Amino acid sequence: MLLTLKDVTLVGIDCFGESNLLHALRHATRYTSFGDIVVIIEPSKKPVYSGYRMVEHPTTTRLDYELLAATLRGVQIETDFVLYMEADARLVNPTAWDPKWLQYDYIGAPWPDHYLNGYPMCHKGNNVGNGGFSLRSAKIYRLVWEAVKDYADDPWLRYHDALICRTLRPWLEAHGIKFAPPEDAFRFSCEDTYYSGQFGFHGKLTAKMNGFDLTPPQ
Repeated sequence: MLLTLKDVTLVGIDCFGESNLLHALRHATRYTSFGDIVVIIEPSKKPVYSGYRMVEHPTTTRLDYELLAATLRGVQIETDFVLYMEADARLVNPTAWDPKWLQYDYIGAPWPDHYLNGYPMCHKGNNVGNGGFSLRSAKIYRLVWEAVKDYADDPWLRYHDALICRTLRPWLEAHGIKFAPPEDAFRFSCEDTYYSGQFGFHGKLTAKMNGFDLTPPQ
């Protein structure tokens, strides 16, 4: 049975090292229908993504990529939500979908407690979550742009999910943004841990730990 997510746009970026993104998108749409599918590309990638709505956005540095992933600046999104996927993410269990997740502005796999230089300590109060397979509202994209537009070249953007979920979280919550609690986020996705029926997962290590093959078919 096809899962229909008419208020969600599937978004991927193929501008900086995301060469296997097409396989991830095809896998996601095998059993799931989205309101729209947008691929942000360098002009040279056009023939690869025929059939998807393409937005050209030349991206030359990692900071360019992270800023784009954080804000989707210049990309027209016509739904209230975005499912953002990187090339090493997979939507693997559409039956796990919970409409409750649409009450949040951000949901991604929870992180374990850790410290990342330049960002607040990660703990249970700010551990949601991973951006590589994440569901976000259009509202959070707009607010993140407002927060970072004057600092677009700052190295604090090198991990956009840590920026959103730790550095900016207090400010975003003060502006009405709701992050999913860890228990809901764990049902949504996992990263660097054993898979247990989640909607999706992110990361090469996650795939290796669980026997998922990220290799595109020949």
